[in-house]
Amino acid sequence: MRPRHARRGSILLLSIFFLVTLFFLAMALLQLLPVELNAARWARMNQEASYAADAGITDSITWLEEVLAGKQGRLSDLTEDFERGGSFGDWTWVVTVEPDQQTRENNPVRVFRLTSVASLDGRPHRRIVADVRQDSFAHYLTFIGASSNEAYWRLDRNSKLEGPMHVNGVASIAYDNQWFQTGVPFFEGTYTASGFHVPSGKPAGFGDGVRYRNFAGFDNSDTPYNEDGVPIPERYDRIFTRGREALKTGVREREMPETSRSLAMEAWGETPLPLDQGVHLDTSSTSKNKKGILIQGDVESLELSVVQGNSVMAVTQGTGEAKKETRVTILSENGMTLPAGAEVNGAILPRDLVLETGNTVVQKPDAGGRKIFAVAPGVTNGLVYCTGSINGLQGQNKGRRTIAVDVENNKDIVISGDLTRQDTPVGEKPAGTEDLLGLLGMNIRIGNSVERDLEAPLQLYCSVFAGRRNSDGQYEGSFLVDDVDSSGAGKFIIYGSVVRAQDSPWLMSWVNSGGAYIGSTGFVSDMKYDSAAAANPPPFFPTMPTLRVLSWREEPYR
Repeated sequence: MRPRHARRGSILLLSIFFLVTLFFLAMALLQLLPVELNAARWARMNQEASYAADAGITDSITWLEEVLAGKQGRLSDLTEDFERGGSFGDWTWVVTVEPDQQTRENNPVRVFRLTSVASLDGRPHRRIVADVRQDSFAHYLTFIGASSNEAYWRLDRNSKLEGPMHVNGVASIAYDNQWFQTGVPFFEGTYTASGFHVPSGKPAGFGDGVRYRNFAGFDNSDTPYNEDGVPIPERYDRIFTRGREALKTGVREREMPETSRSLAMEAWGETPLPLDQGVHLDTSSTSKNKKGILIQGDVESLELSVVQGNSVMAVTQGTGEAKKETRVTILSENGMTLPAGAEVNGAILPRDLVLETGNTVVQKPDAGGRKIFAVAPGVTNGLVYCTGSINGLQGQNKGRRTIAVDVENNKDIVISGDLTRQDTPVGEKPAGTEDLLGLLGMNIRIGNSVERDLEAPLQLYCSVFAGRRNSDGQYEGSFLVDDVDSSGAGKFIIYGSVVRAQDSPWLMSWVNSGGAYIGSTGFVSDMKYDSAAAANPPPFFPTMPTLRVLSWREEPYR
């Protein structure tokens, strides 16, 4: 055994060893602590920078929507790049707003790129880039400005509604007493309503806000929720493709615009409108500043066609000896030769004039045996505006076009036959947007001249906007059927969108005094959603003062 004194000092050495080890550990921790503190500080700064950049995007979208709603600024301000700035705590943000090329040309459907940069003490840290697009009413398969309490969507096993639907008011749905056992989803898109219906005797907020009716028993005993208002998922799955999620009630009302008079300026310009009846073309417009076609007065018939690859519009005004026929040709694929001796833009041609593609030609009624033409460069901006009513419209459309009448003065468009598209075979769903057609009027009516035949349906390839919200806040006008309560039953198939201020029945079912069904009158409807038109609607089709985010990218500032 070693002597005790030989082991003296070992405890001291161990203590020194542990002290040195602890010293180095402490030094390491002291080295790590600033790194962790810096990491926490940078994480906090990145979070704050993201919030600040996001605040810039949110502020700019809100401001743009205010301008689009006419509550501040001018629409003309939105055709050039500009910046907006603000602060978020200690941070500042600057947003660059860049309209796309079509917006710079004052396209009603506006698209913007928003680039928001967040800075601290003058040093940029974070950037968000977002693309936003203005909403169009063509987004909806069907939109109703004000719904009658008696108007129900009746679920049909043989048809579906494919796109988004909205109603300002209460959503009303009817079905038979076997629907929840054997029915299939009728609504393939979303269904929104600003109203919220509460069944009699129930507390506020009870149920889902929809008014239901069992049309077999004419009661509301069957609902897709139980007696406590709790959803029954399998029942909602029988009504909506996405179940309960596809239904939203009590949402914000979406207002229709009051007037379409600004379209007269889009068609003719800011100078006073010509007062003489007929078809007018502003020959001073250029290919870079294209205007539309103005029709002064009522139109007896307007027929669309395609001749030698060019879009043709034949306009008839007046009757009897006062009857006048005008022909508008848009030279998109083939040119045209105007004969010597004709009057062109007020001058007499000394020799034949060969017009190349890229011109619009209006051939007016002959005067004293002389042919009269108006010619303007460019293929117009796609707008045909009529100050009167169009009492007969049919034919095949080529090119992106909207035909509008004076809604403020209660002018209508009457459909007298099929409205088809040159780019889409009849009976097939459109795939592109080259030959879109939009209709805008106080009432868009299916006229009495249309044959009612269930086996030969009326084909309508168009997006319809009928009616307005007047200055008193009342909705007036609709897409309707003339003499719906007489003359038998037919069918129409529409590929596009139907926006109407008021709902109106297209089909009437009749029963005798004993309650037995004896027949129907009017038109059965088959509505097909045109998703391409919803994303890229017809020119000058009415829009909403709301913006939809198309893309969103967040990144460190470099």
